[in-house]
Amino acid sequence: SGMGLVPQPPATEVPVIKEIIHCKSCTLFPPNPNLPPPSTRERPPGCKTVFVGGLPENATEEIIQEVFEKCGDITAIRKSKKNFCHIRFSEEFMVDKAIYLSGYRMRLGSSTDKKDSGRLHVDFAQARDDFYEWECKQRMLAREERHRRKMEEDRIRPPSPPVIMHYSEHEASL
Repeated sequence: SGMGLVPQPPATEVPVIKEIIHCKSCTLFPPNPNLPPPSTRERPPGCKTVFVGGLPENATEEIIQEVFEKCGDITAIRKSKKNFCHIRFSEEFMVDKAIYLSGYRMRLGSSTDKKDSGRLHVDFAQARDDFYEWECKQRMLAREERHRRKMEEDRIRPPSPPVIMHYSEHEASL
């Protein structure tokens, strides 16, 4: 077999090889591994919502659901008129899985119509609900921490001094 073995490049340079992802109604083609990954904004605290741009014009909410529910439990999809939407997940870690799909080209069915294809851009979204929930959670954790510390202090506080018995007049005169 005239195939010479190609030496492996050093590990640091190996780009993550992303797979083609087949869904029922569409196919996702991975981005060129030699291109830098699409940029994202700074992750807002408690972020559970992603912005998805570059959707094919003909992508329906059902198709979006089908693609992104692979990342985790979706609690809401807000689709806008144009080719973008916001997707909210039930847990923060699911957002990272969705971000992984950024740069993929999405093709509906096997259509070559340009309304049936688009290059996804997935980014962290600034969502009031996420921030509000995150703040509530922080407050709850702070309350628990205060409670825990109080219990701890009560446990290590030295016991009150023993009650001093006052002698009665009678005992004192003995």
